Amino acid sequence: MRILLIHADSMKYEVKSPTKVAEKIREGFKGEEISEVLVVFTAVESRDKASAAEVAERAAAEIEDVARKVKAQRILIYPYAHLSSDLASPNVAIGILDSLKEKLDGSFEVSRAPFGYYKSFTISCKGHPLSELSRDIVVGEEEERESIAIAKEKKIKSSWYVLTPDGDLVKVSKFDFSNHEGLRKLAQYEMARSRAVDRVPPHVKLMQRLELVDYEPGSDSGNLRWYPKGTLIKRLMEQHITNIVRSVGGMEVETPIMYDMAHPSLSKYLERFPARQYTLTSDQREFFLRFAACFGQYLMAHDM
Repeated sequence: MRILLIHADSMKYEVKSPTKVAEKIREGFKGEEISEVLVVFTAVESRDKASAAEVAERAAAEIEDVARKVKAQRILIYPYAHLSSDLASPNVAIGILDSLKEKLDGSFEVSRAPFGYYKSFTISCKGHPLSELSRDIVVGEEEERESIAIAKEKKIKSSWYVLTPDGDLVKVSKFDFSNHEGLRKLAQYEMARSRAVDRVPPHVKLMQRLELVDYEPGSDSGNLRWYPKGTLIKRLMEQHITNIVRSVGGMEVETPIMYDMAHPSLSKYLERFPARQYTLTSDQREFFLRFAACFGQYLMAHDM
């Protein structure tokens, strides 16, 4: 199951016409409008059939966790097939959606938009850092692959050093942070290996107030829109960093933004980061959008 969670000031949808797989709805129902709501766009996938009860249980837990964090009392479950290209059958999907609603009922005011209808909707996203989140609910064989990958990741032993301006490598445990408080916080953050967001980062309001950069409500969570001042600062920083890299012999390259998920040099690596993939299908092959530059750089270095 794939879900997209939007914390909204309001969500209004109107039922237009049924498709061939439309479920029965009460006569005269045209839609609804809900204020102060966590909207859960939901796609039930074919892989969910084998573990339907557990999928619903885990999805409910994820939704409840987000609802608690954003202090939402109302939840709207909105079937949204566009989140996946591998959908479950209508009967399976409706059963899981009903189960999901049932598990959330009681703790929240829960509504579910009808399945299998063309609908128009208007949503007003709140725009804070936790207002747009996505989750991929995985159980069974794929979850096992993910668990193996995470287990291997935990076995990796890391050594942490501080590289001084003089070129010396100093173990973090022996480095004197007395005059480098910011560096100390950065070192602790990196060594903790945690990227969980439990509060709004303090720079967010600053970048918004100064009209540098903001979150783009028309895109997925975390994607940004850069305003003129922010773009200027970003470009100047890029030029400065490029000049530094060139001064020590570095050269620029360009690589594709998507890669084959079945590529022998990439597939194993992807299993270590199962939650980071944006996937797309082209020419009957599965591709992912790269989240780092190293994929193309390693492939290029291999062929040099």
